[in-house]
Amino acid sequence: MLGAHAGNINVLEIEKYLRESKIARKISGYSNKLADAAVASDPSKRAANARRKGATPPLHAIESLLLALANPDEDGRIFLSRTGSPGAESIQLKYQLLNPSTHFREVVEKARSVVLAGGTMSPIGDFHTQLFSYLPAERLVVYSCGHVVPKSNIRTVVLGKGPRGKPLEFKFGARGDEELIAELGQTTLNLTNLVPNGFVVFLPSYAFLSLVKTAWGKGENKILERLGKKKKIFYEPQENSDVDSVLREFSASASNPTEGLTGAILFAVVGAKLSEGLNFSDGLARAVAIVGLPFANLGSAELQARMKYVREHTSNSGIDAGKELYENLCMRATNQSIVVR
Repeated sequence: MLGAHAGNINVLEIEKYLRESKIARKISGYSNKLADAAVASDPSKRAANARRKGATPPLHAIESLLLALANPDEDGRIFLSRTGSPGAESIQLKYQLLNPSTHFREVVEKARSVVLAGGTMSPIGDFHTQLFSYLPAERLVVYSCGHVVPKSNIRTVVLGKGPRGKPLEFKFGARGDEELIAELGQTTLNLTNLVPNGFVVFLPSYAFLSLVKTAWGKGENKILERLGKKKKIFYEPQENSDVDSVLREFSASASNPTEGLTGAILFAVVGAKLSEGLNFSDGLARAVAIVGLPFANLGSAELQARMKYVREHTSNSGIDAGKELYENLCMRATNQSIVVR
């Protein structure tokens, strides 16, 4: 940055220009117009154009980064990461906001009241720390509605061991254990024999989902083949443009299974496209399974920065704000996957 003389640039002037000119929106609109014209003359480009529209426009990403740099230094951190093999590396530059209360405070101070509403916001202890640390606790009122489904219609079960007696412990370092993955497969197969219509299984990450698919597709147990004889199998897509079609096919197969099948099973990822905001009602999800608890990676520099910041800016000495943040991130991700079904 210093070598490029970036220190001489007035970021606030750039921020003003970007907001007033709306240059990113104008260029994106023109780009979309050209892409639509290209599709009209060559329909084979339709799929690529749909994927492009589903992604964040590059200029908007650059604009967001430049606007973030106008924040006070202590309110955020910049992270540079490299992925991929040498010679084919992908470099990512990311801004991590650590103090959202700065942006929220103006609204709070001018309004008579502020309502934060959401379907699965609990647990909310760290909301006070991150958004309202300057307000006394008595100023905050928390109200939680009951679930639309009566408790008598819901059964929660924690499985600590698989059918062969192996502990189902999906710690990050153990996820490559072939015996553990095989035990998970047999457990899933046994549950599939009991669950009618739709069955949704959430896994910790796309990488683990890929690992499970590969392991279950080979070997003498042939888990995927046996699952496919009970239910039609679907997987959460990584492309946004494919989500609707997968959901339509899963819904149809779960509600009206073909002859010889009892429904459909959908393997999804916690915190991804299918874990929040979707209503798997009635027969679409007669059972929902969470494989392990989705704790964030403690080795992540971004998470460490967030935990350090909240610890340094929390006045309540009786609470480890960093630990609370870490646990709440996990519990909210879990709730978003299972509570609203």
